[in-house]
Amino acid sequence: MNIFAVRLKEALTAKNIKPSELAKKTGIGKSSISDWLAGRYEAKQDKVYRIADALDINEAWLMGQEVPMEKNASTIDRIYKKLEPQRQAIVYQFAEQQLHEQQTQAEILSFPRRDEMTLAAHAGDPEKIFSKEEIEKIHDYLDEIDAKYQQSISSDKKED
Repeated sequence: MNIFAVRLKEALTAKNIKPSELAKKTGIGKSSISDWLAGRYEAKQDKVYRIADALDINEAWLMGQEVPMEKNASTIDRIYKKLEPQRQAIVYQFAEQQLHEQQTQAEILSFPRRDEMTLAAHAGDPEKIFSKEEIEKIHDYLDEIDAKYQQSISSDKKED
């Protein structure tokens, strides 16, 4: 007998579902399900998906892979599915609100780091002409600030 037939029988037993009920849930003919259970044929991929969905089991398990039978639904998913539709809507709206707040906070907290930063320096007197020495002092000062900034970036990376 093929692995699909064995796994299908096991899933039906575990879920306490009869083949006729599975046929109704999936829209698959009873004779096809009977043939699969007898091991005469294996279901095609689209049918395997419909069966796994109807039984709420892992499709890969049904096809014979060494994975758990149950889908890997999170605890929150399992709880959510048990709620009435009105309560599901409330949970969904709350989750959306929390996600929006989280994303907004992340945008506020994140400060893009760049290797180069544009600094603007404005003279009080736009008519003033700077000497080469004054310009050199300004450049030295800006280099010093840039070095401190680079040092702060590397120390931040070490802390992460």
